Amino acid sequence: MIRSASLNPVMHYGLDPGLLRPGDFADLIIVDSLQEMNVLETWINGQKVYDRGKVMFSYKPGPPINRFCCSEISREKILVKNSGSPFRVINAFDGELFTKEIIYKAPGGKTVKSNTSEDILKIVVKDRYHDTAPAVAFIRGFGLRSGAFAGSVAHDSHNIIAIGVEDEDIVDAINEVVRLNGGMAVADAGKIHSIQLSVAGIMSDRPCEEVAAGYQFLSGLVRDLGCKMSSPFMTLSFMALLVIPELKLSDRGLFNSNNFAFVPLFAD
Repeated sequence: MIRSASLNPVMHYGLDPGLLRPGDFADLIIVDSLQEMNVLETWINGQKVYDRGKVMFSYKPGPPINRFCCSEISREKILVKNSGSPFRVINAFDGELFTKEIIYKAPGGKTVKSNTSEDILKIVVKDRYHDTAPAVAFIRGFGLRSGAFAGSVAHDSHNIIAIGVEDEDIVDAINEVVRLNGGMAVADAGKIHSIQLSVAGIMSDRPCEEVAAGYQFLSGLVRDLGCKMSSPFMTLSFMALLVIPELKLSDRGLFNSNNFAFVPLFAD
């Protein structure tokens, strides 16, 4: 595996990083063992640039690149009026990027809400580049019993995407991401936990250990809310990727990639 990732590409493509021969560029890493592969030192052009956790050169980080041009939303923005017709539901699966379109019978009442007894939850996508109304639909497979979670990692446009039970929690989670100008958030009964992703709303400038701990903490909170997905935020991030079948939600509404067309929520 090491050979296929290092020597083979150099030989095949005629690259010039060298092969650690006299006269070659000293571009290399030193690891503790070939089994663990923990990097101890990094050398570039014969200069040590990293030594056991420390960067060996001075640097000045630039300002984070980001674009958030949206404002917070209200609960009224994600209400779904009940037409009385059956409606489309995104059926998601653990560990899968593919989804299925299912048709669900409309319940009684003036609005359509999440139904935890049948694992029908509300999903919302909010355009973060323009201050437009959010797109709202429903999804099955996440298993939340309460609360909501949201994030600005949503391939490929990276708008804000959220899934939840109660509208108040969905709004809280989305608005927390807006306030952070990018991040991930979990909301439940007024309690909100989050991490900021200050670089383009998809990455952080904080130490990786800190970000990893925050990500694991938030993922644990989502599972505590009943989520059945092994990687809740990862699966969430692909529910707006329209090119992967079958039914996904963008800021413009539901899209069926089999027909390559936007489709209405209600299947009249």
